Amino acid sequence: MSNPTGKQPSSTTIQADETCDYLNSHLTIFVVGASGDLAKKKTYPSLYALYRLSFLPASVVICGYARSHKTDAEFRDHLRPYLRGGDEEDQAEFLDRCIYRAGAYDSEAGVGAAFDDVRSAEAASGAARVNRLFYF
Repeated sequence: MSNPTGKQPSSTTIQADETCDYLNSHLTIFVVGASGDLAKKKTYPSLYALYRLSFLPASVVICGYARSHKTDAEFRDHLRPYLRGGDEEDQAEFLDRCIYRAGAYDSEAGVGAAFDDVRSAEAASGAARVNRLFYF
């Protein structure tokens, strides 16, 4: 993953360092309303910036959840135009970590099915510790 500016960080650039012990664990980010305007224009581009700056662990899965029916590929194509910086490889690496599940917000079965996929990804990571962040 490249440095977003291609320059050496200045003293005012925030950087991940050895004190960021969460980087050694798995992180699942669950984004509710993922197919909406705010998510595509602000939430996912911000997560992409954090990813490019190495503030997200290498083992991260971002699960988008919303009512619109989309495949993972359709969802990634929906996000791609809003990701700024980096090259196509950086964007592809980030988007490969993004999955999408559709369901009603008040559906226990829908959210449960999404979490079955999340738990599978967490187990596949092999990480001893798993963290989850929910964004509504």
